[in-house]
Amino acid sequence: MPQICLICSNPDRYQIDREIIENGNLSEISKKFNVSYNSLYSHAQNHVSKKLAKVFEKQDSIRSTNLMSKIDDMISKAEDIFQRNYDSQKDLTALKALDSLKNSFQLLLNISSQLHAQRTLELQILRERSGETNQAKNEEFAQAIKNLSFEELEVLNRLINKANHNNTDIIVKNGRILSYRSNNPKE
Repeated sequence: MPQICLICSNPDRYQIDREIIENGNLSEISKKFNVSYNSLYSHAQNHVSKKLAKVFEKQDSIRSTNLMSKIDDMISKAEDIFQRNYDSQKDLTALKALDSLKNSFQLLLNISSQLHAQRTLELQILRERSGETNQAKNEEFAQAIKNLSFEELEVLNRLINKANHNNTDIIVKNGRILSYRSNNPKE
């Protein structure tokens, strides 16, 4: 009988889905909603629909567009105030308008920086989900082991097998590598 997803049956499922899509930090989300990390991870991988993600993305895009239009309007008004007061030789008011413009540009810079950081994180998550980062790590590992001799590769293989299969073979003793079939140090 298939196992029921604990997150899908959770009364806070939609808030959890939203957090997964917007935040992405599963450790924080599992603590916030008091659910197991493993259940949350499985749910995020298998049940958070791509359509839902697109809906949230579209909503964020609309909010961003509205915010940008408000910022553009604010900049335009500050420029008008500056120009009007500069032309009237009201230097103090013109300087205040310039300061407001500077603050608006600083706000835009901060928003741009945060959007860039978020997009970078999203791309990293997509790469991890697609296995791209694992492939890159595997390629790095393959390049690194090219520097090993045949005997070194044999020892590495034995160590990996020992780790993966929890066997009790002694591979290195007193700083010497033991041969594969015996416990005598290699000469």
